[in-house]
Amino acid sequence: MKLKSNFTFGSSTAEDDILLATAYFDNGDFEAIVSPKDPRCFIIGRTGSGKSAALRHLEEMHKNKILRIIPENLSFPYITNLTAVQELTKLGVHLEPFFKALWKHVIVVEILKRRYGVTSEEKKINVLTALKEKFIRDESKTKALEYLDQFGDKFWVETDERVRQIGETFENKINASGGLKANPTGLPIGAELGAGKEQSHTMTRQSELANKYQRIVNETQLPRLNEMITILDNSILDSKQHFTYLIIDDLDKQWVEEDLSNTLVRCLLESVVDLQRVENLKILVALRTNIFEQLGYEKIAGGQEEKLLSKVLQIHWTKQDLVGLLQNRAQAASTYYGVEPPTNLEYILPADTENNLSATDYILQKTLMKPRDAITYLNMCIREAAGSDRISWADIRSVEVKYSSSRLHALRDEWKDPYLGIDKLLECFRGATFRLDKPGIEQMLNAIALLPLNEHFPGTVWLTPLCDGIWEINDLPDNWFDRYGQLLDMLFTISFLGVVDENASEATYSFSPEMAQRIRGDYLKRANTFEVHFSFRPALGIQ
Repeated sequence: MKLKSNFTFGSSTAEDDILLATAYFDNGDFEAIVSPKDPRCFIIGRTGSGKSAALRHLEEMHKNKILRIIPENLSFPYITNLTAVQELTKLGVHLEPFFKALWKHVIVVEILKRRYGVTSEEKKINVLTALKEKFIRDESKTKALEYLDQFGDKFWVETDERVRQIGETFENKINASGGLKANPTGLPIGAELGAGKEQSHTMTRQSELANKYQRIVNETQLPRLNEMITILDNSILDSKQHFTYLIIDDLDKQWVEEDLSNTLVRCLLESVVDLQRVENLKILVALRTNIFEQLGYEKIAGGQEEKLLSKVLQIHWTKQDLVGLLQNRAQAASTYYGVEPPTNLEYILPADTENNLSATDYILQKTLMKPRDAITYLNMCIREAAGSDRISWADIRSVEVKYSSSRLHALRDEWKDPYLGIDKLLECFRGATFRLDKPGIEQMLNAIALLPLNEHFPGTVWLTPLCDGIWEINDLPDNWFDRYGQLLDMLFTISFLGVVDENASEATYSFSPEMAQRIRGDYLKRANTFEVHFSFRPALGIQ
């Protein structure tokens, strides 16, 4: 057998992965995803951890039960650009009730369209007429159906058109109440008018307007919409035969204005929690770890936040999981590419060890324990070994710099929101030793603290607060961690840096299994030695 250059372990992205259907490996998380009884519905993981792959696999397994909502098709930028929405935001009105009602409406209508095959105005009329006759003696349910009927011919069209109509209806309601220009000063809301009585009068007027429009916004959570969810549960998805998985993925793409994206995602998650009372519906939302952390739920306890955290499924991979995944992919690739005789992972990789490590262990050591990293490394090795019987140690070592550069770029792309310019921080470690004590790492952290002085550095807004302890010249914190802790925490969170415990031979990283049992802040406070991860050393010239 000779390895050909077109032989791969699959694509690093789920949508392009030709081996996903035949080589999917369940590390245990998929069982929770597919289970109708498991309440965990928010699939949280880092880029390349397999969130989208799991949802694609679910689609393959249950094609007739899947409904997918694509955020980019929702016209939310149109909503957020409405004059009413922008002015209400400036006024300090909380728009969460409107956004939650919008999410619920989109979800309810999409389910109705799929359940009854509504593809035309005529079909819509027939479905609503039949449901009204069914609920003729139930006034609340009849009114709920009238809520849907008010959207007329927009009910059955594409989702983005319905979203636009809801936005227009909302803006018309605001304008009908007197409009946002009902400002006696004649100046834009929020304008500075100077000091004294005139300013005080303006602030009072703004407060009155904010209260007025807040009441209007709050009314968008109509009882009829909540009644529609009840109808959904007991009359539409009323049996296991109609069980539906609703998937929402790709929320990390540019689907809405950045300023409002966190608010919209929070409203989506809270709406999904409300919709969990529909027995034969499971809504699954995939989110990148960095986006979920920006929502702030992990820092808040109690109330809705605590309830929401109980619905989170964190995607984690062990070494055994990744070995199983690679074994599946080697066998599936062998079949797909017609390799004769069929091959497996053990044959493709070198049989001997290097530095007491097997080839598999050596490769996985260079990953952040994510499928995408392992697949990327092996695909590079295959291309290097094309024409040979198997991958050699020379092939594995020859692609290290190229692989490391790709992972450094991937880390930058993963965390540029919220850390725009993070690649400049990582460059401060170029040429360092891979293991650093406190005095050693201080040099890099002090260099990072100087970056905001460069007018071309794009991350001044987020980096400056992380360096507050370093810049307290007149009141320098006595505690080393008080000075450098915020920067260290960020570098540890993204898995660029790990911590080497006393007498330990290997570092612990944020993705390490033992971190699940530790409080990160306390753990970092006790740390004295740090390590740059294997993935990034060759690209930064770290030996």
